[in-house]
Amino acid sequence: MRTLNEIEKTNVKDVASYFIKLSNPGTETSVSNLKLQKLLYYAQGFHHAINEQELFEDRIEAWVHGPVVPSVYQEYKKYNFRDIPPSDVDAPQLSDEVTEFLDDIWSLMKNFSGKELEEKTHREKPWKDIRGDLPEFVYTNTPIPVDRISKYFKENYFRKGD
Repeated sequence: MRTLNEIEKTNVKDVASYFIKLSNPGTETSVSNLKLQKLLYYAQGFHHAINEQELFEDRIEAWVHGPVVPSVYQEYKKYNFRDIPPSDVDAPQLSDEVTEFLDDIWSLMKNFSGKELEEKTHREKPWKDIRGDLPEFVYTNTPIPVDRISKYFKENYFRKGD
């Protein structure tokens, strides 16, 4: 993965638009709102783990179906679990450094379905710790602190010495 120099935080809706623009509806590289939420979670987590800074300011919450950025969820909830057409989003305004970083995240995650990414996040400590003993389908909007996500990613996705 490429590392980014000090940059200003990016607008989360531009990050979401970028992932949607990369998608191909009707294939395994399509993007539903469910998959989009997990892409945002992994982008934020990896960015903070690598650069010690947030990619975007919006908070990530521990919802029933995994980590969610509420503002982006609201933007695309009309699609339910269907693919979001790239033609329905505006072109994002991102720096070359950010697009290169997001391309790396996309390469890692593009072939996973939203459901597979949901199951993956449900096995990971940041979401599990926030959810605690809540029953499976009980709603909460408790934030998942970015530093917790970052710490987990450092401990589980990077080898010692990387």
